Amino acid sequence: MNARLDERLGKVFLVASEEWPPLLYLTCFNALLVGGLVVALSVAGSLFLRRVGPDALPGMYLLSALVILIVSPVYFALWTRCP
Repeated sequence: MNARLDERLGKVFLVASEEWPPLLYLTCFNALLVGGLVVALSVAGSLFLRRVGPDALPGMYLLSALVILIVSPVYFALWTRCP
């Protein structure tokens, strides 16, 4: 990388010059993970609509919210016990 560009970007993002390669690697890895998640969620939603139909969509959202309401306090209780 150009020394001046490296220095300017390092000051803006608070990244040292030896930290750029791992940072760029992890950024690309994160982009692949997020892209895969977007594709997977789109496919899952499409398959749900195709198999069950759009009439069951409100029930699916209500069930999802109910599961979150039940799991969140349990998860929080377990999280606060761990040091």
